[in-house]
Amino acid sequence: MTYDEYQKRIKQINLRLEQMSKRTSEMARFHAAHTDNPDFATLMDEFDNLINRSEELTTEMLKQLGQP
Repeated sequence: MTYDEYQKRIKQINLRLEQMSKRTSEMARFHAAHTDNPDFATLMDEFDNLINRSEELTTEMLKQLGQP
């Protein structure tokens, strides 16, 4: 993976996280941000997956750059 590819992927992840943040905020305003709401639970699963993917990409990029 090149640094430009890394930047592009991280930017996509961050954009999706921003979208999810807005949706979560809307759910909270309507008292729907709880695990009994399947849409909220799905959103939180996606959040976890995106955070994990971001961490994996960053770790991979750091290794390529010679960082521990």
